This record gives sequence, C-alpha cells and structure tokens, in this order.
Amino acid sequence: GKQCAAPPLPEDGAVREGWRSLETHQLIAVERGLEALPLILGSTLLQQLGVVRISLPRNKIETLHCFSEAPAVGCRGLSMLRELRLPRNNLKCLPEDVGLFRQVEQMDLSGNALTALPRSFLELEALFSLDLTHNNFKTLPDDLGELTRLETLALAENILQKLPSTLPRLHELTALDVSGNGLTHLCVFPNLPEVARIRTPGEADWDCRMEPKSRRYY
Repeated sequence: GKQCAAPPLPEDGAVREGWRSLETHQLIAVERGLEALPLILGSTLLQQLGVVRISLPRNKIETLHCFSEAPAVGCRGLSMLRELRLPRNNLKCLPEDVGLFRQVEQMDLSGNALTALPRSFLELEALFSLDLTHNNFKTLPDDLGELTRLETLALAENILQKLPSTLPRLHELTALDVSGNGLTHLCVFPNLPEVARIRTPGEADWDCRMEPKSRRYY
C-alpha cells in the first residue's frame, strides 16, 4: 500500500526514530518515504526556534510547498535556513519564491528531476555551495554568475549543451564539475588552477572535475 508520512515530532523536540532533536535547530530524516516537507515545520514552535538545517535525503518529496495542508510550510516560514539537502527525491520544480531563502549557504538538490531554476534563485546571495548533479537541466539561467559567493558548483550528469556566459564572474569558485553533459565548449576559468581538466568520452571538450568527495547526509 501507499507509504505513510512519518509522524511529527512532539513539540518538546524529543528525538523519535531517525529524527534529530529540533532543539538543535535542524530536521533530518533519511529514507522515511516523505512526499512533502513535514507539517511540523509550520508549527508555532518551529517559527520561534528557526530551523537552520534541513536534510531529507532519499525520500519522495515532490515540492517544497504543501499549502493545502499547512500554509506556513514554505520558503517564507524558513527564512533562517542555512543548509538545505534534498538529494535523491522527486523534485521536478522549485517554488517561485525560493529566493526567500536569503540565508541559505549550502544547497544539495542532486538526484532529482529538476529542469529549470526560478528567477528568484539568483537572489540567494549567501549561497556558496550548490549541487545540481543528476537532474534534467538543458540550460541554466545565463545570470547564474550573479551568485558571486559560490565556491563549489556541481552540474554533472545533466543534459547541458552550454554553460552560462556569466560563470567566469564567480571569482570565489574553487570547484566545478560539469562532467557527463553534452557540452561543446567551456568558459575560461583562470581562477581554478587546481581543478583537473578531464576529457570525457562523447564530449567535444574537457570537463572540470574535482576529485569526488564522499557525500554526507547525516
């Protein structure tokens, strides 16, 4: 039968089966069959505490909003969020107001089915690490270079044919992975001296790739 959503934590923040205490200002649930952000995020307690980290890898989340059940569960109610990790879910799009995550510094959306980034995404001025690996991007906003704090950008295993022309503006960038795409050419990144240039079979030019690092979900 259909897998049920995990039960919410009690409001005293006690730990319950695979969930971390909300007293630490974070919410972590791995492989719980979640289809939406937990409704506990819309509680008055959470609004007061302010969640700074959400890590929900390997679930079935399709959207960051579930207004029909809890209007408070959305980007505006998570304004203190600094880290968002939703790898290997079922995300097909991001909400138009994702730019309200003004304090987010790290975002892992790898292993989903995303095809586009909303315009407000370019308002995430604090973002320094972005992982969009294994999605369905054909193009990216040409103004992606406006995210000038980016240090790590992972775009591997999409269906990109070109990169945004503004990427060379990312002067803080130290790690770029665009392997496994259909790129015909790359921009010049003189500030990436330590990034390996690797020729990938089936692609007309080299890819930038750092040595793979183990992913941490917990």
